[in-house]
Amino acid sequence: MNRLTDPQLLRDYTERHSEAAFTELVRRHVDLVYSAALRMVCDAHLAEDVTQGAFVALAQNARQLTAHPVLSGWLHRTAQNLAAKAVRSDVRRRAREQEAATMNELLSAEPNAVWEHIAPHLDAALGELGEADRDALLLRYFERKSASEMATTLGISDEAAQKRVSRAVERLRELFAKRGITVGASGLVVVIYANGVQAAPIGLAITISTTAALAGTTLATTTAKAIAMTTLQKTLITAMLAIVAGVGIHQTRHASLLRAENQTLRQKQVPLADQVQRLQKERDGIARQLSALKEENEKLSVNTPELLRLRGEVGMLRLQRKGGNAPSSKELLSTAREYYERAMNSDDRDFEFQLDDLNKAIQMDPSFAEAYSARATLYANKLPLSKGGHKMAVADLTRYLELQPDDLSQRFNRAISFNQLGENDSAIIDFTTLIQQDDDIPRFYLYRGMCYAQNEDYSKAIADYTASIRLDPHNKNAYRYRGQCYEKIGQTEKAQQDFATEGGN
Repeated sequence: MNRLTDPQLLRDYTERHSEAAFTELVRRHVDLVYSAALRMVCDAHLAEDVTQGAFVALAQNARQLTAHPVLSGWLHRTAQNLAAKAVRSDVRRRAREQEAATMNELLSAEPNAVWEHIAPHLDAALGELGEADRDALLLRYFERKSASEMATTLGISDEAAQKRVSRAVERLRELFAKRGITVGASGLVVVIYANGVQAAPIGLAITISTTAALAGTTLATTTAKAIAMTTLQKTLITAMLAIVAGVGIHQTRHASLLRAENQTLRQKQVPLADQVQRLQKERDGIARQLSALKEENEKLSVNTPELLRLRGEVGMLRLQRKGGNAPSSKELLSTAREYYERAMNSDDRDFEFQLDDLNKAIQMDPSFAEAYSARATLYANKLPLSKGGHKMAVADLTRYLELQPDDLSQRFNRAISFNQLGENDSAIIDFTTLIQQDDDIPRFYLYRGMCYAQNEDYSKAIADYTASIRLDPHNKNAYRYRGQCYEKIGQTEKAQQDFATEGGN
């Protein structure tokens, strides 16, 4: 993927429905888009929203952009438009303008002071440049490409690329001069090169990529819906997917099926050597599945603490923006929203405190949908299965879906909890509803297939795995699980083909 150009990745995404291609595009450009957004809105959380919005727009317009040679220029313009709208609607804009108004002089001898004067105006000035000049600056000083790499991307000679950069720097310097900021061309280049791109927060790229992976191969509207989920919903999905790694029940059932197959083989007088070979293949298949699920669990769990922390900080900022301070743990509060916000802002290790606040929020407002979903997450993550965690989570998610029946993510969470309880028939009903509402998401078919397989309905499981593979041909798990089902029904040749395809992906 690293060798492919942006247009090639876009074509791979639109034509082959490649999750990996979209993830690579996010990885390449998330720092640039986030940095531009942060400079324009001066707020880390609002900058994350702008960054997500830019990639939503990328998903919606992917097919039209396959012929666009400089994707960073298009993303920068999109981020600028989104940031302008966000800033107009947010009270933090006034604080940023007041701070910018106090900057009266440029201390050219101090690079940090130079950057403090330039940063508030940099993106507006870039937006006033022509597309060719803006693309040249973004490639050279933001993406830090050499003149030779720029020439290859733009389809011009090395000399022409260098001239274009010099011309763009001079025009940018003139735009700053019109704003009362005097800086030499060399000084301008130095501060932009040193400060123009800052690292996005840890987890932002993974959040976007995980959401894109959930959406799978869905284009345009479906991808936009998935990326635009709230941070809490992303946290729930990440946590629920991690739970799938608990395959102990499935492994026990596998062992039971192996014993039954051994008895059948003895009755048919199959040679002992063939019998041992078959058992070894079954054992290897289980080991591969367990290894893959553990790996997926580790990847998904990396972001959970960061997402919870960010969610808490957002709640604190909302309370502060309303003119008050975050309430302490000893205060009696007056509204359901305040109890909910305090639960979200508290230490995620304090289960009893969070649960008590969410209970009070629901008692004060029985139609408070967000409180039900938050409490469901708490039950599922903090209470073990033996103490009824998933059972209580199902009850809260059922109430939430009565209030918000069109929320696909929470229906998905309830299906996962049903599966953990061993209620596969109920899980299948939820997954079927999800597929009826959006039939282009490969994971819906994958997990319904797992439920069918656990119910030993291998023909339906194979049909669902096949549908998942059709939507996402690079999903190793789908090939592995389908191969195991083929083994169960005696179609060894097809099983070996799936295992071979899994190894090649």
